[in-house]
Amino acid sequence: MSDTDKQQKKKISDFIPQLGKDLVSISRNEVIGKIGQDVIKEIVTSILTGGNVRSLTEGLTRRRLTLSNASILLAYLNSLQNIEKFRKSPFLMVKEEFVASNPGNEEKAYLNWMIGLSKKGIQNILRDDHEKVHDYLQIL
Repeated sequence: MSDTDKQQKKKISDFIPQLGKDLVSISRNEVIGKIGQDVIKEIVTSILTGGNVRSLTEGLTRRRLTLSNASILLAYLNSLQNIEKFRKSPFLMVKEEFVASNPGNEEKAYLNWMIGLSKKGIQNILRDDHEKVHDYLQIL
């Protein structure tokens, strides 16, 4: 198999860093494990005494957003470097991957991030109809 054939067989999801996959879904236990039960208790106490939940979670949100953006950039750059077709049309590549490979939940969520769709975007833009992602990609 030539290098060109190998390049054409690669998918964007081949280049998703594990950190990106981990950020797609995080369980309650993982959150508690990462920030600790003591911090959770402080947050709950603060909220119950009138604290603003948004200000208490802002740091966590910013950290997660920064890590997800860095992960997307890495996947984008690695795809750009390793998939010739990606260079010509990244959005078309995402669309084709949705159709051809039937990605798992983590990969699907990550590919949505790459085209600018979050869970909220899927609700608001696609009206929770995942089949409309193809229409969405047509206007990009």
